[in-house]
Amino acid sequence: MLLVLAPVSIRAQLPRDTLNPTGLVGGIFFAPMTLSRAGGIDGDRGGGGIRIGFRARLPVFVPDAMRLGVDGSLAITDFRGINTATEPYAFSSVDVGPTLSWRAACRLRVYAFGRMGKHTAEFVDDGAVWNYTARGSAAGLGIELPITPEGRGLDLSVQRLQGRFGSRERLGELQTNVSVRYHAWRGAIGWSGPITISAPWR
Repeated sequence: MLLVLAPVSIRAQLPRDTLNPTGLVGGIFFAPMTLSRAGGIDGDRGGGGIRIGFRARLPVFVPDAMRLGVDGSLAITDFRGINTATEPYAFSSVDVGPTLSWRAACRLRVYAFGRMGKHTAEFVDDGAVWNYTARGSAAGLGIELPITPEGRGLDLSVQRLQGRFGSRERLGELQTNVSVRYHAWRGAIGWSGPITISAPWR
């Protein structure tokens, strides 16, 4: 499944290096994942997400093929929460952190990232659904394959998420004496590239 990020507009004059852009960038993804927590593997889930960030050139002594930026990411398995009849868990992550990218070939960019943020999950414990919360981390690698003249194209990545759930809540009952380690692998395939914005009257 391939999700498409529709551009806001396409300018007549392109940036100096459209295949290794600077400025605002973003993407939308199909992102399945596998999550494990203390006590056993909780299984595979589908999901999706978006990423918005910024890329900048580095000082002149750094090769121009390299870009450094900051990305924010939102990924979820469900909008409505866990279906206890068919799903082992529900999971969401909202995180932010640095991204380093390198234009390795004319139409190939590789990147690495590290992020921190809030991870939440729903599990069925003792016959009841509990909402778990953690401050977790994510790190990963990816490649971008620009297709359009504006530098947009396919984006493939893999990342590892980890942390410790420190609280859980159910029907207004909050428990803070929770300590459950978890880790997950998430793959992503989508569409990404520069975001261009222009006034509608132009």
